Amino acid sequence: MKRPFRRESLAGRRSGRAKWARRPSRHAPARHSSEGEFDSPVGQWTNGSNLKTKAATVAIVAALALSPAGVVVGLAAASSGSAPSTNTEIADTRGEQAAVEEFAARFVTTWLAANANNAEQRLSGLVEIPDGAEFPTTGLQATDPTVADVDQVDGDLWSVTIAVTATGAQSDQGVRRFYTVPVVYAAGQLVALALPSPVAAPTMAETPSLGYPSDLTSAHPAWRTVAGFMGALLAGGGDITRYLTPGTHVAPVLPVPFAEVRINQIATQAEVGVEPERTPADGQRLAVLVTAVGGSTTDGGGLTVQYALILTGRDGRWEVTEVEASPHLEDGSGDVAGGLSNDGSPVEEEQ
Repeated sequence: MKRPFRRESLAGRRSGRAKWARRPSRHAPARHSSEGEFDSPVGQWTNGSNLKTKAATVAIVAALALSPAGVVVGLAAASSGSAPSTNTEIADTRGEQAAVEEFAARFVTTWLAANANNAEQRLSGLVEIPDGAEFPTTGLQATDPTVADVDQVDGDLWSVTIAVTATGAQSDQGVRRFYTVPVVYAAGQLVALALPSPVAAPTMAETPSLGYPSDLTSAHPAWRTVAGFMGALLAGGGDITRYLTPGTHVAPVLPVPFAEVRINQIATQAEVGVEPERTPADGQRLAVLVTAVGGSTTDGGGLTVQYALILTGRDGRWEVTEVEASPHLEDGSGDVAGGLSNDGSPVEEEQ
């Protein structure tokens, strides 16, 4: 059960704590019984019952000890005991987090859109507006609110960062901005502890190098397999199962996004200057990165897409075994492991 919301205690707890101190804690610590629980009438009743049971057991064992079977029965009774179990109570905060995120997104967009004439009315019930707070003559238009970060700071207190596209009245050009909001969730009720704080956008990371050092030629049999697969996947080009390893399931994209697909490049993990086998052995694998252009019959433009695929040899030809979630990196991350079973289906690597 959530403790009642006490604004003054939360405000004091808020001070001196960095908003980005740690990631959300989704599990509460194990619950330990208090001293009062051990002294409860239920605990006493249960303990008394246990004592009576033990007394009865002693009497039975004593009686059985007088018979030849006593030793056997006594050993069986001793071995039938089970180890005590520890009950751990884990709190599921997913529902709270969803409610906090929705509230924060609604609060930020409402705050940005508020103006000097309607701010008090629009923000009523969402936050306590501080004395002397000012608002513009015309509010901003805030669209596409997205949760950029969420942190359960402590118990009922959450810190949520919302990204929105803010557009001013004099400009049609939207700017992506980020705002952090402290939100309290107490017994199903939500309130912001302060007005939003603008924060810096996440910095862009440097793209790591990919692990595909060489290219296939368009005359390679694997190129034809990939071209046929991509056409069936994205342009409705026939039965896609013709290009798949048995046991692999890849559904064509519907509605069909492109009228045609053209392969620009197929990069592979093979060493530079070493051409992959044209007639592969059964179970031989090859990781490729496909760069293709999807075209339309209504205009002359195209859209470039990329797919990371695993090709596998079977009966002397290359087949598509897997559409990977991410390309392989140069440092070896995501290298292919495992083999194929006799029927050509993927075999999971033993852990």
